[in-house]
Amino acid sequence: EKYPDIEIDLLIENTTIIAENLKDLTLDIGFIEGISSYPNLNQEYLAEDKMVLAVPYDSRWINDKFNLDLLQNQNWVAREEGSGTREYLNLYLNANKIIAKNLMILGSNYAVKEAVRNGLGVTIISNFVADPAAKNKELITIELDKFYNRSFSYILPKNMNITKATEVFLEEFKNYLLTITK
Repeated sequence: EKYPDIEIDLLIENTTIIAENLKDLTLDIGFIEGISSYPNLNQEYLAEDKMVLAVPYDSRWINDKFNLDLLQNQNWVAREEGSGTREYLNLYLNANKIIAKNLMILGSNYAVKEAVRNGLGVTIISNFVADPAAKNKELITIELDKFYNRSFSYILPKNMNITKATEVFLEEFKNYLLTITK
């Protein structure tokens, strides 16, 4: 609304695909979690995120004291392979020797959150994604230890001047992050 003459095309994909598109110059800027393994891209830290365990908001989870046994033989909702969020879920399941009853694969974090909100399973997801639903009592989040924290960054091609539109977009995004992380 603030910049009506600027058109934004948004591609939501996993870190690997975003880095590939940026390397091929089909994107102007990329936002990722984790570390880009491409030496021809500059990476700048933006914010820290906490991964949380998200479960449906129902009496089974509310009334029971949480313990890992509750997670055995549950339906789990996950992102696709190659997603950083999926890597954290896999780490959590393996570290805690949790065996999933079923694994539903969805293509976005918001789809994962909505599946949990609608009682289709449990997941490991970004607190940025889950927190508004938790505040509205649409799902429950359980904090994990610091091992499950991650960094968000933006990536740009090295040795290239960015467009004014990209510069303004990045500045607006940084200002937005300041408002939501306070």
